Amino acid sequence: MAVAALQLRLILCPGARGLRSFSLAVRPAAGPRPASRSERSMKRKALPPRTEKMDVDQDWPSVYPVAAPFKPSAVPLPVRMGYPVKKGIPNFLHLTPVAIRRHCAALKDFCTEWPAALDSDEKCEKHFPVEIDTADYVSSGPSVRNPKARVVTLRVKLSSLNLDNHAKKKLIKLVGERYCKTTDVLTITTDRCPLKRQNYDYALYLLTVLYHESWVSVCVEQTNRDKGAQDIGMDRSRAAAVLLEALAAPGQLCSSSFWTDRADSVALTVVKERGEAKTVKSTLFIFRGERKAKIKTEEWEKTKTEEDMEEYVWENSSSENNAVRTLMQIRAAESAAAPSRDQLLGTREVEDYRKSVIRLKNEGENEANLTQYKESVKRLLNLA
Repeated sequence: MAVAALQLRLILCPGARGLRSFSLAVRPAAGPRPASRSERSMKRKALPPRTEKMDVDQDWPSVYPVAAPFKPSAVPLPVRMGYPVKKGIPNFLHLTPVAIRRHCAALKDFCTEWPAALDSDEKCEKHFPVEIDTADYVSSGPSVRNPKARVVTLRVKLSSLNLDNHAKKKLIKLVGERYCKTTDVLTITTDRCPLKRQNYDYALYLLTVLYHESWVSVCVEQTNRDKGAQDIGMDRSRAAAVLLEALAAPGQLCSSSFWTDRADSVALTVVKERGEAKTVKSTLFIFRGERKAKIKTEEWEKTKTEEDMEEYVWENSSSENNAVRTLMQIRAAESAAAPSRDQLLGTREVEDYRKSVIRLKNEGENEANLTQYKESVKRLLNLA
């Protein structure tokens, strides 16, 4: 059966098992191929640029109302702006002069006039010495919260605080690197609390604590003489005692509260001058802040010596005492009448020696300071 079928196939198709001949005849070309959708869109006529269709006096804040990346379809400028690495707003097309004037006009009803007395930066710093710096962030994301928005920076000049020499030095030691000696500015940055308001209150709390702690001094310092004290208080000075004796009527005016209850200039009636009453106006105390804190004793201040001082003080120091004692011995050997301490301190040689010692202690040893110290010692001992 299979053999009969094979023979029938060979009869009907004689070239089935032979090689086919290669034909070079060209078939007729096929019909035109339909164009694709992309090819059809390319053949459309290009529209004129948008710069020709936009009006010159159009409302630009309506075209670019808010901060957004550069959009060539909305801005008819032949530029390409944007920096993807920064992911920020690369332009200020929404802050045109027209838009700014419109925003200011809308906010004008909610603002108050600037005080006429504050016409300079110096007056603003005088009446408002504390500066607060904060920052608000606008972010496009799942959350509008930004952790950096809670940071609060407080700046204040130490010269605007009611500090004496001792309190200022102690406050500088407490704050450390937060104080800039060049600008006299104390900078406190708080970011521990989660909210901006909490960090603001915390910064003011730190400033208050630093102010009160700076007034805490050692009890030994209160027994210093007026000449050697870093801050001479009027209520405990020799000048106050002399002035109280010269007052006309003793009583409430002569009490110790007289010096502490006055914050501005006071009028004193003095009768010990030609038997007539005169009114002498003098500014005794000007409290620019709170009163001094109660004197307490700090343990670390008890062991403080001259070497630990932030700035060398000549008055009542060992250098002053040694110089006076040496000069008194020299003058006593030369003549029978020895000069007093005040007379020796008022001489030119002692004054030059004082300046050279202060400069050497505060600025350090260098060629100029050592030369000045050498020459002052020679003049002091009459060896020049």
